[in-house]
Amino acid sequence: MLSIFPWLFNYSQAASFILRIALAIILINTSSFILPDLAEKQAKLVKIIKSVSALCLILGLFIQPVALLLIIMLGINIIRPSLDMEKKLVSFLLMTVALSLMLLGPGLFSIDLPL
Repeated sequence: MLSIFPWLFNYSQAASFILRIALAIILINTSSFILPDLAEKQAKLVKIIKSVSALCLILGLFIQPVALLLIIMLGINIIRPSLDMEKKLVSFLLMTVALSLMLLGPGLFSIDLPL
């Protein structure tokens, strides 16, 4: 199959880097967002998990386990009946980004090395 811009394939590792940083920024911005129906201990745990996950994403450390953890957390958000449809769609989009990071790897400027 022919590609219109074949030289852009040289930058395929940059796509994972961009997705990784974008997901980390969103997690940092939403780590202080507490869902109203969670208990105080659960809310603190979610905040800590989001903050540590964002730090790992920025550093490029343990990308696949962090992405798997985020997929599970965001999947729980999607099936919760108390959330409105817009938040469920945003959670689905973020879950898709985490899934692509899990499959594609960390990309450029990461500490993780492919084995």
